[in-house]
Amino acid sequence: MKKTSKLFGIIVSLAVIGVFMVTCDEPAKDKEENKEGYAFELISGNTEYSISLGKAKATGEIKLPASYKKLPVTAIADNAFASCVNMTGITIPNKVTRIGDKAFDGCTSLLKVTFTSTIPESGFSSVNSFPGDLRGKYLAEGIRTYSRTSGSGTIWTGTPPDIPSGVTAIAESFSSIVVSWSSVTGATGYKIYRSTNAADTFTEVGTSVTTSFTDTGLTASTTCYYKVAATNSGGAGTQSNAVNAATESGIPEGITAIATSSSSITISWSSVTGATGYKIYRNTSAAGTFTEIGTSVITSFTDTYASTTYYYKVAATNNGGIGLQSSAVNALPLITIHTHPVSTTKNVGNISGSLSVSASVTQEATLSYKWYSNITPSNIGGNIINGATSSSYTIPTNLTAGAYYYFVEISATGGAASVRSNVAIVYVLLPPITSSSGISMVYIPAGTFTMGSPTSEANRDGDETQHQVTISKGFYMGKYEVTQEQYQAVMGINPSFFNRESGREPAAGEIQSRRPVENVTWYDAVEFCNKLSAAEGLTSVYTISGRTPASGYPITSAAVTANWNANGYRLPTEAEWEYACRAGTTTVYYTGDTISDNTGWYTSNSNNRSHEVGLKPPNAWGLHDMHGNVCEWCWDWYGSYASGAQTDPRGAASDYDRVRRGGSWASDAQRLRSAYRLNNGPSNRYEIIGFRVVRP
Repeated sequence: MKKTSKLFGIIVSLAVIGVFMVTCDEPAKDKEENKEGYAFELISGNTEYSISLGKAKATGEIKLPASYKKLPVTAIADNAFASCVNMTGITIPNKVTRIGDKAFDGCTSLLKVTFTSTIPESGFSSVNSFPGDLRGKYLAEGIRTYSRTSGSGTIWTGTPPDIPSGVTAIAESFSSIVVSWSSVTGATGYKIYRSTNAADTFTEVGTSVTTSFTDTGLTASTTCYYKVAATNSGGAGTQSNAVNAATESGIPEGITAIATSSSSITISWSSVTGATGYKIYRNTSAAGTFTEIGTSVITSFTDTYASTTYYYKVAATNNGGIGLQSSAVNALPLITIHTHPVSTTKNVGNISGSLSVSASVTQEATLSYKWYSNITPSNIGGNIINGATSSSYTIPTNLTAGAYYYFVEISATGGAASVRSNVAIVYVLLPPITSSSGISMVYIPAGTFTMGSPTSEANRDGDETQHQVTISKGFYMGKYEVTQEQYQAVMGINPSFFNRESGREPAAGEIQSRRPVENVTWYDAVEFCNKLSAAEGLTSVYTISGRTPASGYPITSAAVTANWNANGYRLPTEAEWEYACRAGTTTVYYTGDTISDNTGWYTSNSNNRSHEVGLKPPNAWGLHDMHGNVCEWCWDWYGSYASGAQTDPRGAASDYDRVRRGGSWASDAQRLRSAYRLNNGPSNRYEIIGFRVVRP
């Protein structure tokens, strides 16, 4: 670099503290001096200064000024302090980012250099900016203060760093503690020391180049004390004050032991922080020595046993060792219900029989029973039935018509968790009746059921969402679908497609007049209900206005409203229809999860025709042909089910279609399901659609 008054010249910024006095080169004429005699030259567009010795005395340890005339000193010029043989130490100002070439050449007494700023590698004009290996050491280590033993020495060492502050120790697990601290300027690493007593000698347990250290392999529930010292090429600094932490106990919590069968016990517990596995111990008593019987990497373990009461303990493990054993727990007996009480149907005045449950318990415990009644089909809550403490419960003989809900709670000695059975429903019916018009009807008791199908049911549709429905009042329902004979008697016509003509005749041995009426519109069906009510002197349910045609059949449009308090005949609501169809069952069909040629009329066995009513077995409440033969009109407009529990729902407020249920002789088996929904416009009529009636 040229030493001209217009170029960098002598660019230096440093602080020097002296012992001997030496006078170096005179400053150039375009330089200025302060009162101490340091020479300053403007650089960087006259916004900063470089510094050199000028007429100042460089003896002993010196500290260069950080600014001149309110502008920062950012550079030390080339040869700025060359041959200052009496200078023993120098402090570099905190704004300096450049050290000139041979800035300290010949400073044979220089033993200490302190950096208060960070100087990048590009800030050193050459490898000769400092004597010896100081430049390389500083760039490699970043230590703030360096020293050497003699002015002729070339090896510089960093001054040991300050004491670390902010030291903390926190237990990470039952075998490890994490020690952390704040970074120390000039440190290249740290040493960590440990003791089991704050007053004892601390032993080095590890090193770290970061500001944390994990001490592992410790004993559970042990208090450890720690100190930290920062290190660099100058050695280890002073140790910090001691901090302490105690390892966690490592004891698994929440331990349970439950007999899961007659020959196995499952032990479970909560996860332990830091554990990589667990050891399981067993003994025949809560006291004494427990023997290890197995290991697990999860929070459970299954043991086998033979009619013996065992006690268990668990300990957590990791690569640091084994935690403390838990307290002992003994295996609890397990109650298993083999047969739940079964729903049944009884008739008023003829009630007999009982509900029963079959259960067993492990570990030779003793079972006890407690029967409950409830107002809904739920085994939550309920009312205890006094004196009902055996595995069976005799159904009261004085029950009136309705649905009654019972379940049993089973407990056992030895601390077994009690269990409750499923709910058994006792349906009590009034006797069947036959109206003056010859309509045979069976009683449908009030009750609560689950309408729709579970998501697991095969071939279900998306409009069958399950929800609880309560039918608040019992009612009578036609034992059979309305027959052609009955329809003819009330309406004066028989619109049925299957009317005995060629190709439409009944199957061999069947009576034509007892085949179900079909080929009727929804409007035809409600008018039939009104006419039947009038014939028997009952109050009509429906008001029909705007009828098209004004007279005659089929009716293709009309405005229809219902008086639900009337005592006449009507169509069932969709909820009433499904409730009556199921008759207390929860399966796919009232016959179970399958249907066969023996239990319904559908494509498999109908031979493409309708059949005389009542030839297939009835459900538990005495209703025939709820699966197949002809579909049955219901009152409701078709729509999505309302969410949540419902009482006496009557369908959507309006729609284009009315609901029909049950499937027909032309349906496959899946359309005969108890939950299956169909719909048609109320003016539609087909040979597959008929109806049945209900009344209070």
